[in-house]
Parts: sequence; structure tokens; C-alpha cells
Amino acid sequence: MLRAAPDLGKLYVLVKAKDKAAAMNRLKNEIMDEDLFGCLKDMHGKSYYNFMMDKLVPVLGNVCEDDLGMDPDTTTRLAGEIDVILNSAAFTTFDGSWVWGVKNIIPLCLTHSSSIYCVVGWSKYGNTDHLTYVAGQTEGVSFEKALTMGQSTSPSISAPLVDVDAEIKLASEWNKSLQDGNRKAKKMRDLGIERAKIHGWSNSYEFTKAMGEMQIGRMTGKVPTVIVRPSIIESTYSEPFPGWIQGNRMFEPVILSYGQGHLPCFVGEANTIMDIVPVDMVVNAILAAVAKHGITAKPELHVYNVTSSVENPVALIELWEHFHDHFTLSPLLDSRGKTIRVPPPIFFTELHSFSAYLREKIVGKNGLQENLLAIDPKSLSQIQRECNKIVMRSTYLAEIYKDYVCGKVRFDSGNTRKLLQNMSTQEKMDFGFDIGNINWRHYFVDLHIPSIRRRILKEPFISSPVAASRI
Repeated sequence: MLRAAPDLGKLYVLVKAKDKAAAMNRLKNEIMDEDLFGCLKDMHGKSYYNFMMDKLVPVLGNVCEDDLGMDPDTTTRLAGEIDVILNSAAFTTFDGSWVWGVKNIIPLCLTHSSSIYCVVGWSKYGNTDHLTYVAGQTEGVSFEKALTMGQSTSPSISAPLVDVDAEIKLASEWNKSLQDGNRKAKKMRDLGIERAKIHGWSNSYEFTKAMGEMQIGRMTGKVPTVIVRPSIIESTYSEPFPGWIQGNRMFEPVILSYGQGHLPCFVGEANTIMDIVPVDMVVNAILAAVAKHGITAKPELHVYNVTSSVENPVALIELWEHFHDHFTLSPLLDSRGKTIRVPPPIFFTELHSFSAYLREKIVGKNGLQENLLAIDPKSLSQIQRECNKIVMRSTYLAEIYKDYVCGKVRFDSGNTRKLLQNMSTQEKMDFGFDIGNINWRHYFVDLHIPSIRRRILKEPFISSPVAASRI
């Protein structure tokens, strides 16, 4: 927004911090100094920080508290100044925080009824972002329909209807009754998983997001509301530059483990359609949806799936072949400077089969089967510990991703396609999100993997391995 629409007024950023100085510090360290804004720095030069300080206003608060943790004067002032509220949050613990966050924002929207409320179904901190919170454990095609208060995942699953208020009350009572510490965190996680599975979801992450969306239905007919649901979010395709993403999550741990020779196989159905979207296309779709419904200002609820599984599907086996192509053309080096050769993709549908094969390959790779007598006991023990560490980490990754690489649901994006089609040529150039035009091989081989190697492994810039192979 700051780059493409510099004439906008203010962007108020709700920041959780101990005081205003700490909030300003977070704004500077986590936003202004981020390399994502390099283009803005180039545009504004020495006046960059002045420009950002003029546009960005940190607001001390907390979405989990009444009135978002803001003082009454701030709440009144913001209600009269804001035109759009963007809410993006999720929690992996079952303490009701995400649901309370949605519930606490609703009064602010209703106070200033001309504002548009946009909820984004993603989490900055999650390992995998996916729309399973909408579909639960169902199969087939999931359409762009809002979850309604009280429903379970699907009529085909025998699960009790969700009473959101009762679930929040239960979580709050447990949270208050337990003493702080590791046991409390574990008990809350266990409770979340139990409650989620009762209603047809896999975990508390999905369940709390679903309940949050159900809460939004209470605003229907009162405030223009948009729900944007992205699937697994990966690095930028083009804007502001290709390959940017924050942190080390989504598929990055899997990709790097494979390239480092630690993941000769993986768990999953080879033909499972993966649903992946570049983050810049998600952002552009959000801006387009907000602009469209902000202009009309009709108090309606609209849902947009920013997804690829119907529009531009890529199977797990294809994804792995792209990983294989990249590391074959541009391999990583081991600690001795030797080339790491990656095997073609092999998949197992059961975790125990995956772990057994993985252990056999890792042990064989380190020569433990043939050379047991030739290795001194101290070195042998060290190698065994390293092998166990690799197997445990890889099994952990497989457990995290198994729901996403064995799923049988696809997410329709008809509303999102119509949104794009209704944009002008110039708007598409400035805020395009045509997921159907993504070349997945180019994206992963030439853009995404080189970027994560530079960012996480601190490698210097390398040119496209595909382009290099043609020279």
C-alpha cells in the first residue's frame, strides 16, 4: 500500500507491547527495517524514515482484551478516523484468544459502521497455513461460503454442532483453573485437540480459526465484511521482488532437509494436490477485495479463497520433482565440501514405514552397517546420535505436514477469479494476482529455493540453476 498508493492517509498498527516506547521500537525493528521495504527506501532515500513515521502509527493494545486493550480516548478517536480494519491472527493453543480477538474487534466495526472489516485467515507464526479450518476432515471441493454459527465440518461427518460461546467459556475456565507452566500449556493443547476432534477438526489451530469465522456472521447486514482465505503461503512471485518471505516455516524446513540429504523420502500421497500461493498475490487480492467492497459500502459478507488447487493445481510428486531439479542443477555441499546428491522422490502413506526407510537410509549413508567394527566406540556413539537426531527431526516434520500432503479436498476460488476479471488493465498491472499464470517449476527452481538458500543458509546470490545449465 505504501509503495503503490502513497497518498493514503494513516495506517494504524495495533502493537502488543509494555508501553508506547516499546511499541514504537517493534514498529521500527519488525517493519521499517525489514528488507521487504527496500524499494520504498530506494524511492524515498534519506526521507524514508520520515515518510514511514508519517504514515505508520503504532497503537498500544491487545486483540485478546476488551476494547482491544486500548484506552477510551484512543478507541473513540480511531472509530472516527478508520475506514478499513484488517484482522490477521491465529493461535496454536486452545485458550480462546483468536476467537476473543474477533469478538473484541466487532464492537469497533459497529461503532463506525461505514468501515469495512477484512479478516484474513492466515497466521504469521504458524508452521503451515492452510484452509483445513474451513473443510475440516471432509473431501471434495470446498466453496467460498462463510462458516455459520453452530455448524460442524460437514453433514457427512457425525459431529455435534459447535456452540462457540460454550467453547470459549470452557477454554477460559480451564485457562484460569490451571497454574502457569509447562503442564498448563500441555493440558490446554490436549484440551484443544480433544474439542477440535469432537467437532470434526484435526487440531485447535483449525478449530479456533473456524470459530472465529463463525463469530463474524454476527456482523452480517451491519458492516461491509470480507473474509480472505489464503492456502499455504510461500514467498513472493514478483512484488516487490521475487522470493521474499519472513521466517523459516511452510515448506522451507522440508525443502532444506531434502537438499541437505537428510530427507531421502517423505510421507504423503504422491498425487495429492497441494494448495500453495505466493504471498504477494494474497496481499493484492486482499487490497482488491477491500477496495471493491469499501467503495460499494454495502453491509454484506463476501468470501474469497486465494488458492491454487482448482485454478492451477500442482501435485505433491510434481512439487518434489521441482525440488529435485533445483538441487540436482545446483547442489548443496556437505561439511567436507562434497556435493550432496539428492534422490528422486519416494513417498510413504504410513509414518512407521517412512521412519523405518528413513532410518535405514541414514544409517547406511553413514556406513554404520558395514563398518561397525572399524569405527572406534566414541565415534560410533557420536554418529548414532547424529543419525537419531536426523530421523527424529524428519519424523517430526512428517507428522506436522501429514494432514496437508494426504488431503483430498480442493478449494474453489470462483469469487477471487471474478474479482480479478473485474479489475482494469492498470489495476491488474499494479495489484495482479493471477494464480492461473504461475509457472510452478520456474517459481520453485528459479525463485523460491534460491531465495531461502540466501536467507536461511546465508549463501551468496546464485543465478538461476536452469539458466546456468543452458549456458
